[in-house]
Amino acid sequence: MDIKTYITYFDDRQIDEYNLHADDNTVLFKGNDTSYSGESINNLNVFYCELCTMYYIWKNSLKSDYVVLKQYRRPFDWESIGRLPDDGEVICFEPIRIGSSIMSQYDVCHGVKRGKRLLKILIGKFGKNSDIVKYFTKGHVMYTNNSMVLKWDDFVKMCEFVFSVTDEIDNVFNLDRNYYRYMENAIEFTEDGRFDYQTHWMAYIGERLVSFYIVNNMKALTIPRLVGNGFYKPYGK
Repeated sequence: MDIKTYITYFDDRQIDEYNLHADDNTVLFKGNDTSYSGESINNLNVFYCELCTMYYIWKNSLKSDYVVLKQYRRPFDWESIGRLPDDGEVICFEPIRIGSSIMSQYDVCHGVKRGKRLLKILIGKFGKNSDIVKYFTKGHVMYTNNSMVLKWDDFVKMCEFVFSVTDEIDNVFNLDRNYYRYMENAIEFTEDGRFDYQTHWMAYIGERLVSFYIVNNMKALTIPRLVGNGFYKPYGK
């Protein structure tokens, strides 16, 4: 059984700080390293974050029976499930249950102006009565942090969906995967003064696209999210 784990990080100091180790089955993937061979979007890491890892695995067909995605700073004890996921299943963190809609929560965290443009793009691509538009406008469950275990074919289908939408957003804004155009876009749409935070704007959209895909297409096998010495309790539980 071929299980390949990818741990995303972006600063070499994090290797020692978080005790990260690579081996035959574990890859430490530096998301902002543009020297990787093959196709990548690592030059846009500040905007896409962990999506860069997903993109690289997918686009370069780094096939394994199972793909495991982890973040350098979040413990992800997926083995506690006691088994590997079957077709159509994904091991991930427990979802956050929010009091407002996904779109309303996005507006609060990332700006109404950006939210309106995102919704317009989703309606244009999928239709106003589509499942994804309903999820954004009426959904209350969000799977976060892009930490997961799933079979290769399911991973590919997820990536095909997620990056078809991010590509559409890139096209609508005429960004052409250009770092400076992305930065100008981040400046234009930052409403709350937290520019460094809002530069990750595509990653925040991508996280919600992954969440929609899990809700709509997969069975989630969930584990608590460990924070420090305790467990994070999702909102509303």
